[in-house]
Amino acid sequence: MSLCAWPLLAYAESSPLDAAVLRVSMLDPVVVTPTLASHTTEASLASVTVLDEKQLRERQPHDITEMLRGQPGVDITGNGAFGKATSVYLRGTGSSSTLLMVD
Repeated sequence: MSLCAWPLLAYAESSPLDAAVLRVSMLDPVVVTPTLASHTTEASLASVTVLDEKQLRERQPHDITEMLRGQPGVDITGNGAFGKATSVYLRGTGSSSTLLMVD
């Protein structure tokens, strides 16, 4: 028997994974602010919008502007042709006051 087959034999003889090991638990979303203080979205003093994986899969955006389009208080302005600069404005602020965090 070649040495290459030993890992396969070891894997075949191992016991199947226990269901408790495979259990996945979801944690509450945490907002990380520019001051590096972390808290839940409910405890935030600012208006926070979270787009989760389910929403992104439903929308299937091609870029971040499509993802943000239609969010309350968000205005997106494209400057020029496709691929050129795009500005994101939050209600009452300029584009330099907008913080966009992608995880």
